[in-house]
Amino acid sequence: MMPINIPVLYGRQKPLNLLSIPNLAAWYDLSDPSSYILGTGIKLLADKSGNSAVNVLCNTSPTVAGNGASCPGINFSAGLDIDFDLAPTSWAPTAATDIVGQWNTAGNRAFLIEQDTTGNLLIYYTPDGSTTKGPYTSTSPMPYFAFGRGQGRITRDPATGNITFYYRYLEGDSWTPLGTVVSSPAGAIFGTTTPQVTIGSHTNNNAYGQVAGAAPANYFRVRFRTTIGGSNVADFNPSLAAKLAATFISSTGETWTIKSPGDTGAPICGANDSLASSDGIAKCIASAPRSLAQPFARMLVARLDTYSLGKYLLDGGAVNSGALLQTTGSPKLSISAGTTAAENAGLIVGQLAVIWMIFNGANSSLQINRGTPIVGNAGTNAANGGIFGCSGAIANFSAASIAEWADFSAIPDAGTIARITQDRIRKWAIAA
Repeated sequence: MMPINIPVLYGRQKPLNLLSIPNLAAWYDLSDPSSYILGTGIKLLADKSGNSAVNVLCNTSPTVAGNGASCPGINFSAGLDIDFDLAPTSWAPTAATDIVGQWNTAGNRAFLIEQDTTGNLLIYYTPDGSTTKGPYTSTSPMPYFAFGRGQGRITRDPATGNITFYYRYLEGDSWTPLGTVVSSPAGAIFGTTTPQVTIGSHTNNNAYGQVAGAAPANYFRVRFRTTIGGSNVADFNPSLAAKLAATFISSTGETWTIKSPGDTGAPICGANDSLASSDGIAKCIASAPRSLAQPFARMLVARLDTYSLGKYLLDGGAVNSGALLQTTGSPKLSISAGTTAAENAGLIVGQLAVIWMIFNGANSSLQINRGTPIVGNAGTNAANGGIFGCSGAIANFSAASIAEWADFSAIPDAGTIARITQDRIRKWAIAA
């Protein structure tokens, strides 16, 4: 009897988990939740790609004004009870960052909830619209790691002034007090509905609350109650919204407006079970800012959907700081960390490929699938972040799709690169 060749399926043999590879600096794999749950993951903090699974609000680019979401104002004079579910790049940012607020100019203020540089939650409020009370700060920090998803809650009882902070890990878990109860003067929060309730900023979305160097975040849900333990009066739940929606109506009836100026703004986003696509016009995917100096390596599993000279598939936090771009005809790809080099013609338009970019000055190289690496001098710029689908200037968009992306803070040896390449060719069923 002739032998029957049966392919090894990943249901029987798991693909290589990159968390086992030394010097993994960041990783995003649309098929592997461990890549974006753990702290090493590349987070799609500015996912303006074409596909979607569970939508979230992506708040990013701290220096861009106007990012976030807003709904009409709510009167919290009878009490305040707000919980939130988010994943920031840091739970102890370099400067205090806004989570949610209703905090316009003096005379029209109610409350502002932030996280501080030590990981604690804090709240400001005003009894008259102008006089600031606080900050009142939790006596323990939030127990999460950078990039980790967590849930927090803050209540304030106007009869006693008591403020209680809580946390929990999963929806449905009981709330655990975050330290001890914090006292504020008894009395109501100013009962205004003039300023909008804003998420990720605090002034009617006219100013982004997270300052330069602070932590952007993905917001999964924020719920609002005007009595402690009462029913929701507003419910920011972007999983109900369409991808890149400008507005959506919540289950409690209010309309939420998404503010996203610029191409790394705060759109409704999410993609974790299919290829995420940049359309070559305005869609892109950005990771959080992070240090990545040479020598370093980038591995990308991606597909060029349309060839277009001079357009970028990948870049760092600035233009030509760990870039992969389209050059000349054929098509060809090159890399750049200040100098365009290592032109490689091994990519086939419309097919997934495993692409290795080694950034090491004059010894930089570009390899496609199992092909021979093309060596050249790509310059010495550090990446310090990354963006897929365009350049670091949020321009020169490519029509391309991404399946996986990993950065290494040191260059893997040739054997490791070959092992990962073969594994990813098999995992993603690449014709190579």
